[in-house]
Amino acid sequence: MKKIVCQYAVVRFMPMIETEEFINIGVILLAPQQRFFGFKLVTKRVGRIRHMFGKKVRDTYRFARKAILEKELSGFKEILQKYWQENCSDIKASDFAKRQFSEFIRPRETMIRFSESKVILSEDEEKALNEIFQFYVERELK
Repeated sequence: MKKIVCQYAVVRFMPMIETEEFINIGVILLAPQQRFFGFKLVTKRVGRIRHMFGKKVRDTYRFARKAILEKELSGFKEILQKYWQENCSDIKASDFAKRQFSEFIRPRETMIRFSESKVILSEDEEKALNEIFQFYVERELK
């Protein structure tokens, strides 16, 4: 089977920017040639956040995830899908997606941050998304 080039970044929650401590809370993945963008976020088991930062921060995380992060990721996905539908050139669509992905994950002074972009080869982008999530977020090391 043909390998697919996928770019991904780890989503991090950093409530106290001064200490630079963070918890990995999700992953985003782009496979531009397949016109695929997906994300997976922690929705349960936020005990690690409470344990590391306290109950108030855990509640802040829940709000930030629902009110901000999920909306931003869904909106980003909609922008890509709309562009992909309107542009039949694979090269143009791929270049647009890569540029937008780089801009989306660029460093900002917020509680929600992204790791640098990484690349993985996979036979299936959904499977890659789940494997990366398991490794970086669920901490299932192989």
